[in-house]
Amino acid sequence: MASTAIMNATQQKQATMRFRWSILARTVGWSETFTEFLMFWLRSSAIIGLLGILTLPPIVTILLALTPQSVLTTPLAGGISLRHFRTVLTQPPWPDSLGVTLGITTTTAILATILGTGYAVGLGTLAPRGQRMGLLLVLLPMAMPMVVLGIGLLAVFQLLGIWGQAIGLAIALAIPILPVVVLLVRDGLAAIPPELPAAARSLGATPGQVWWRVMWPLLRPTLVTALLMGWVLTLNEAILTQFLARPPESETVAKLIWPKLRYSLSPVIAAASTLLLLLSLPLVLILLRGMRPRSTPSPIP
Repeated sequence: MASTAIMNATQQKQATMRFRWSILARTVGWSETFTEFLMFWLRSSAIIGLLGILTLPPIVTILLALTPQSVLTTPLAGGISLRHFRTVLTQPPWPDSLGVTLGITTTTAILATILGTGYAVGLGTLAPRGQRMGLLLVLLPMAMPMVVLGIGLLAVFQLLGIWGQAIGLAIALAIPILPVVVLLVRDGLAAIPPELPAAARSLGATPGQVWWRVMWPLLRPTLVTALLMGWVLTLNEAILTQFLARPPESETVAKLIWPKLRYSLSPVIAAASTLLLLLSLPLVLILLRGMRPRSTPSPIP
């Protein structure tokens, strides 16, 4: 009897353990399915949230610019009108400010591209330690608050007599663009096989011929990308212009928008912002097209 009771208890315990293991196995199976669903939900939510954060503000700005009202109201509350765009394009000081913005932005992008390219080429001639120090030096504007840079340049430009002038503002705006240009051109130079300029020099080419006939064709897409990126970044710079711009010579759209945004809520501000967006968007699309992976030339054996 005792042995039978022990056997029955053992069998019952084994059955209980098997039942528990089956529950655990099913639970693990459910956990894996739930984990896959949870990861899919998190990825989808992150993508949708990111797209919303990136696209919702410009969409709202465009809708605010289309309102027929004289103040910023709920988008499309009173219909659609282009009156505020006509104001930006026809009524002073907006047209002059748009022209100044385009001129200074283009000058800044060209200046930053030329200086950044020369700096990146010069870095390649230094020893590794010198390259690190030079790269650290040119990256300093990226770590410096624009307010600090603006205050410092304000004092310097006043001493030089170029404060409020277009050329002074273009020089100032080129400073935060230089690190971007240098990094892009540096990567572009690194992608060029060193055997190509060496082969050209061995065939009797001068340094100028090596640059224009060998380096320039290979580096041209990178330089165009740097130029366009500098143009877009300069167009949207607003902090330095508050310190260094002065109407009417260097009053950009960003300089004009800021005080109006503080003291009046006019849809004209949204219309001007929309025009800046429309100017930037085609260049961004060109940048995305130019940043597609390209096949690099194979080294000379």
